[in-house]
Amino acid sequence: MKELFIENSLDFYIRFLKVNKKKFWAYRIFLGLAIFLILALVFLKTQNVFVILLAPMLAYIGYKLPYIQMVSRKNMVDMVNSFLFPEFLRTFISLLGTQGNVFQTLAATIPYIEEPLKSEVEKLVAAIEKDNDRKHYLALAEYIGSNEAYLIMSMIYEFSLIGTNKEMLDELERYVEDIQNNKTQELKRFKIYRMEKNANIPLVSTIVFVLLFTLSSMFYYANTLSQNL
Repeated sequence: MKELFIENSLDFYIRFLKVNKKKFWAYRIFLGLAIFLILALVFLKTQNVFVILLAPMLAYIGYKLPYIQMVSRKNMVDMVNSFLFPEFLRTFISLLGTQGNVFQTLAATIPYIEEPLKSEVEKLVAAIEKDNDRKHYLALAEYIGSNEAYLIMSMIYEFSLIGTNKEMLDELERYVEDIQNNKTQELKRFKIYRMEKNANIPLVSTIVFVLLFTLSSMFYYANTLSQNL
């Protein structure tokens, strides 16, 4: 929650999602001002104090909305990649014995990978074709964003230098198996959490409706009383 206010990761999200920074800032400022101006016009029309009191808060929410949407997109990409990455590794392991080397194997995995991971693997293949440097492998690990990804991509880089043997491949397969087991357990927990969350929505919605209705009634009668005095 704190991150939504201080936005420490804003520049990282913009780079990760390839968002145009100028358009992002223009859109969020426009949205905040538009909401404020619309509520100001409503206040001038209705003279309802409740509207003008809400205007700054709703304008601020409108200003924050593009960032919230970007965080949501980033979380969605991370979740999708957390399932695509083990599949990519499985494909890599199965093709490694038939392709001859790491570069050819990575290139051969591309038709079997889905977006958004596919584009990142294509970037990796293009980069190591020119320069087989560890940083290119770690760039993909950074994109995935897990400690396991850094370890595995480092292993694959080592494969590109010294080749592979059965013991090394068995170790890689164990890592991939652990990742898949962890994701399966995480998916189960997520489904349980979502079921509990969905069950609470009607209750929360009812409480919010009652509170808004009560506040609106209080301001309405307060305005009526002040006008009659």
